[in-house]
Amino acid sequence: YDSWLKNNKLVDNADSEGPILDFIIAGFPKCGTSAMMRYLATVTTMPPGEDVCTPISNTVYYSYINWSRKYGNGAHNYTDDKPLRGNKCPKYIEKKDLDDIGKKLPKSKLIVGIRHPVLWFQSFINMQWHNDGKNNKKYDTPDQYVLLHKRRIGREQNHKCRNMLVCVPRSRFHLSLARLGKTPLDQDEIDLLQSELRQSTLRLNDTSAKTWKYPFADNREKVGVPNKVFIFESSQGNKEYFYQDLAMFLEFDRARLPPLDNTTYRSGNGINKLEASIKAATDKVKSVDICLPQYDVIRKELLPISYTLGQWLKQYLIPASHQRNDLTIPNVTAFESIVESYARDPCQNRLVRNDDDGEYYLAEKENATSD
Repeated sequence: YDSWLKNNKLVDNADSEGPILDFIIAGFPKCGTSAMMRYLATVTTMPPGEDVCTPISNTVYYSYINWSRKYGNGAHNYTDDKPLRGNKCPKYIEKKDLDDIGKKLPKSKLIVGIRHPVLWFQSFINMQWHNDGKNNKKYDTPDQYVLLHKRRIGREQNHKCRNMLVCVPRSRFHLSLARLGKTPLDQDEIDLLQSELRQSTLRLNDTSAKTWKYPFADNREKVGVPNKVFIFESSQGNKEYFYQDLAMFLEFDRARLPPLDNTTYRSGNGINKLEASIKAATDKVKSVDICLPQYDVIRKELLPISYTLGQWLKQYLIPASHQRNDLTIPNVTAFESIVESYARDPCQNRLVRNDDDGEYYLAEKENATSD
């Protein structure tokens, strides 16, 4: 343990003799990562119900000292029924922590979940509304809360939120995923990554090029981590193949992981699916049904992001998974089939894409009905 540290900080390549943390659930929030945490906590000395987003040196300390005492057989001791060490911080992939992990713990395996940006926004905004909005006197209705969290911000924040946890820009998962360095990042790929950013600024009549330039376009050599990565779609968590591929990725016996049943993969707050949110609304629980007409304006911003994410996954990430041994996608065929839906509005295709300008508009049948 002491050999990993200098001045209480991890040295570069601290895990040169073997993994210090077996895995890190590094992204994204509201994408099945809490279910993943609870599942792996059954065989890992880690908290089963909270994110720990500390600098990676601190996380290693917690894993070998605090968590080993609380969930294992004491500091530094091996625990037979929980032999793995890991952590969940679903925003690591969005922050400089990713670079630190790559430099200091290159043998730690990263686990990343994604989902359709429209469904992600709904799930996240409902969680935030229930945790904050409904108790905050500034907001009388979910509408006010949602519209605030729609806002866009400048270039350096084109995939992050300022002073809030959820906003439209944070759904640009592809901008963070590209930082893993598992795709070529050639000019064609950069152009695709920038295409929706530019489209968004044109929608705002923003003539400043700075707001649509991909942050790493001029520093491609600084992009990438050597860590092996497991990238999944949140809806895959109810399939047995998912757990077989996860066990293989972790080099862990599938039989030692819990079996798949109706308790294996469940959301943390009960409002993780479109149908559940609609049911909550009919039960007179204040929650957001993202499919309501008043939220068309938000889906019109989320859907171009979702389309671009899907295109990038199909054109770059999925092909890379066939060529690289440091990138795993569970059941690539099933994953690609799910990703096909990212081009469509999950609200019964109420909004459809115009191929000429890439924007989403009310379907013709909706327009005809309103005339």
